[in-house]
Amino acid sequence: MKETIKKYILSKQFFRYVVVGGTGTLLDVAVLYVFKEFFGMTPVLSVVLNQILMGIYIYIFNKYWTFQSHGTIGGEMMRLYIVFGINYGIAILWMWLGHDILGIQYILVRLSNIACSTLWNFALYRLWVFKNKTT
Repeated sequence: MKETIKKYILSKQFFRYVVVGGTGTLLDVAVLYVFKEFFGMTPVLSVVLNQILMGIYIYIFNKYWTFQSHGTIGGEMMRLYIVFGINYGIAILWMWLGHDILGIQYILVRLSNIACSTLWNFALYRLWVFKNKTT
């Protein structure tokens, strides 16, 4: 099992996933900052709205570039929205707990949430969401 994990982490697919995730993280934090600082939204509301935009970005680039999936959009979107729904709830709870309750700076809370979700999302995307592509 250790060799399998190592093989996936060193794969071209994982590299692409990290690139999409890295650019997504930059975009995520930038939009979060704009919502909070320029539109005066609370950090929790900013994450609520931000996650919708990030979902579209992540789906498109992971489907066509990272996993090069040829599966049906409907099936993949349904599976992706299940993963996103769970991540969405965790992100909102994480922001509420980290920022509102513990008083941690909202950008740091968001970045810590993204870092924690990176590996489990890769596994879920590869093995379940975009499973139609033979790798």
